[in-house]
This record gives sequence, structure tokens and C-alpha cells, in this order.
Amino acid sequence: MSPEMLLRCAESFLNLIDTKYIIHIGRSGKLIKIQLTFDKEDAHHLMGLHYLSDRYDPRNRAKIFKDILHSPEYLKKLSSSVHWTPYLENRVICTSFLSEIIENNRTVIRYNPKRHHFHSKISAEYLLSCKNDYLQTQEL
Repeated sequence: MSPEMLLRCAESFLNLIDTKYIIHIGRSGKLIKIQLTFDKEDAHHLMGLHYLSDRYDPRNRAKIFKDILHSPEYLKKLSSSVHWTPYLENRVICTSFLSEIIENNRTVIRYNPKRHHFHSKISAEYLLSCKNDYLQTQEL
């Protein structure tokens, strides 16, 4: 993964910090409201950086985000991880386009962990789905 792509991803996420998405979905006569907000501490997880165990220290997640934005050395360190996979690279790319995914492809599906083929410790009731990735969320 290139340092430039990581930086572009962090800059895209930074634009979401003060953004709130409210999504209304209906099914069987029931209206459900989902609210999405973003925090600097969430960026590392969405980008998949927690999988880079040889280069990543999760103790201060907001500092990690700041370092990605302001420290070329830290970007190079993350980029040189031996744990980069096509899946993680795709995750960074999807996070870079998160606002577009939410605004242009609002496919909301009920989350059933037995039907989805990925492992997550995140508690979620719904998924916002696009062709390549998922965003997990809970009903308000």
C-alpha cells in the first residue's frame, strides 16, 4: 500500500468528521432510523490498520489518525508492513470513497452474522452494502 493512498484515505475521512448521515429505511410497515457519525478514533478500524500488527500500536487511536495526516515517516512505516493484503488495500480504497458509497449506494440489509462471510467483533444490526465492502451500523 502506498503512503500516498493512506494519506488520501485519511484526508477523505477527515472530511467526514463533522458529517452526520441519517438514513431512514422501511420494511413491513416499520420505519427504522439509522444515524452515522464519524470520529478520528474510528478511522484506523475502517482502514483496517489494526491488522498491521508489526507496525501498529492501538493505544492512542486519535494520535494514529493525526500521525497519518502529518507524519510522512509514520505513513512509510505503515506502508512497509508485511501484513498488507489485497483485502486490506481494498478496505483503504473503500474508506477513501466512504461518503460516495453512503450517498450513492444505500443498499441497507439486515445483518445476520451467519450469512455474511467475514469476521467482526463489532456489534451491528444492519449493513450498508456496496459491491466491495460493508459498513456496519446499529439502529438508533
